[in-house]
Amino acid sequence: MFEIDIVTLSFAIVCLIAFVIPFYLNSKKSNKEKRQKESMLEEYLKSQNLKLDQKEIWRGQYFIGLDSDQRKLVYIQNLKDFQPLLINLDEINYVSQHEVSRMIGTEKNQRKVLDELYLQLIGKNGKVKASLEIYNGEIFSDLSGEPVLTRKWEALIKEELRKFKLAEKL
Repeated sequence: MFEIDIVTLSFAIVCLIAFVIPFYLNSKKSNKEKRQKESMLEEYLKSQNLKLDQKEIWRGQYFIGLDSDQRKLVYIQNLKDFQPLLINLDEINYVSQHEVSRMIGTEKNQRKVLDELYLQLIGKNGKVKASLEIYNGEIFSDLSGEPVLTRKWEALIKEELRKFKLAEKL
């Protein structure tokens, strides 16, 4: 068998603990921030008497939620600043994706780079009532499912608008 030197073992344990502590503290801090954001959001939703059927938080920054009963959409661009935008879907006529992109590379090896991605809500007067940022290339260097998320929410909002138009005809 081999002998274990107490000093070496103690040193290894201290090094391991020193290595793990920053990860533990960061995780604890992140969880605390997440709980604070969620409680602020819950308070806001209660104050507006909203019960969301669908909601999404992405990148720890953005939030979008839909209350189908009241036909309201809640959007927050930055959960840290917490400036919610409450949109009444009765005032919206249409929703569409809007992207800002550019082509890079040579003629043979060109590719499209997405710089910004938005959901635009067009009002009854035909003007853009709200432009909801889904992705900003200035803040994030890569996409993390935002095109799929944009299509999902575009479809949800379109379905909600379609239901309302059918109800108006009755």
